Amino acid sequence: MARNRNMADDITGFHCGPFGIRVQQPFKIHTHFLDLAVITWPEYKLMLCYLQVILKQSCFTMFLFISIKDDLVESGDLMYYQSPYRAVKSKSKIIKVAGKGKVSAEPDIAEIRLGVSIENVASAKAQEDAAKAVANIIEAFAKAGIPENEVKTVDYSIHPQYDYVEGRQVFKNYRIEHMLLIKTNEINRAGALVDLAIKNGANVVSSVTFETSKYEMFYRKALSLAVLDALRKAETIAETFNTQLSKVPISVAEITGSDISPYQTKTIAMYEAATSLHPGKLEIIGHIQAEFTYASL
Repeated sequence: MARNRNMADDITGFHCGPFGIRVQQPFKIHTHFLDLAVITWPEYKLMLCYLQVILKQSCFTMFLFISIKDDLVESGDLMYYQSPYRAVKSKSKIIKVAGKGKVSAEPDIAEIRLGVSIENVASAKAQEDAAKAVANIIEAFAKAGIPENEVKTVDYSIHPQYDYVEGRQVFKNYRIEHMLLIKTNEINRAGALVDLAIKNGANVVSSVTFETSKYEMFYRKALSLAVLDALRKAETIAETFNTQLSKVPISVAEITGSDISPYQTKTIAMYEAATSLHPGKLEIIGHIQAEFTYASL
């Protein structure tokens, strides 16, 4: 189109039909989405004036995507107007799965929780008796080769005790509880240490647990196995539906919480002769959740 022609002469040929709007050359109307409209600025402003009149008279909404003939494109005197309308993207096809990994490990740390519980009508006397019993336990451990830094107080409490007589609360005595934590890497001696404490005044054994000093290393291995488990599950689902799975997940999340135990605990078995403990192996577990995309074959 020659540049010295009157713009109004070029665009006066608008027609409204059942399928939208068409205009005379040199303009072309495209009714598909995502086309880039190319037009000069003066032409754009004049075009809008005509379109506003026509659109107000139309009983339906029309989307115009206009391009200019090649001679205008080559001139360089152009403005580009990106259509505000976008095609709605289809939702991604996603397979969401959970993975679990489990690693066995030999324990190398034993944690023993034990202590004394003393009752007396006089709180001072109860405290004195409890202090003597704990001192005897610690001294016995020291003689057995357990250093003081492996024995520490983890709980100390004083509770008044009551009886109920004819519906009334009547004071009975005071109860003192002093609990110790013994942490040692000599796990085979755990049972003997429990017996030693009992012989020297301990009357409460709360628990004996076994751990590993390499927990973080084993846990990372468990997480890796959990990812592989999730991938196998996703592959099984994709094969069942005859689809192509992308083996690289779009998201992976570690699942943590109080319901996931990082290691198993073992309870003690008490005998008259000695305390027998069987640590066994620890089970360190990792959980993840992953999302994979897939496409139809």
